[in-house]
Amino acid sequence: MANDDLTKTLKDLKNAQVSLVESEKMASLGQLTAGVAHEINNPINFVSSNVNPLIRDFKDINEFISNILSKTEEKEQIVSEEVKKLYEELDIDFTIAEISELLNGIKEGADRTAEIVKGLKNFSRLDEAAFKTVNLEEGLDSILILLRSNMKGEIDIVKNY
Repeated sequence: MANDDLTKTLKDLKNAQVSLVESEKMASLGQLTAGVAHEINNPINFVSSNVNPLIRDFKDINEFISNILSKTEEKEQIVSEEVKKLYEELDIDFTIAEISELLNGIKEGADRTAEIVKGLKNFSRLDEAAFKTVNLEEGLDSILILLRSNMKGEIDIVKNY
């Protein structure tokens, strides 16, 4: 009987050990996730905060180029022809369109990355040791953001909270 008790106690201890190891793995994963989110957050904030002023500046330069072209057409034909020739050689129309697309892509990428970082921070909840009330909608949205690339084209998600 004592042997059975010891065997049961040993089994319980092994189960407790496995549970502790799993718990430590989850805690480590949370710390890693929070660390990655923090490291990504700093540069993405820099990009996000600078992309809108860059878009505004580009619009100003584009307006300036357009005004120069319209002013030179009103003045001497020679200057106008030189400006037009350079404009065509540099393919300014294409360059303006390409820069606009690039800026939009940068903004979209920065916004998506910021969403992912927010989702990682929300997922890790490293700073919260005690139980507390949480917003389930926010949690579900965070998980969906993190899984978006895995689900692309496979399922349609309809949110109705």
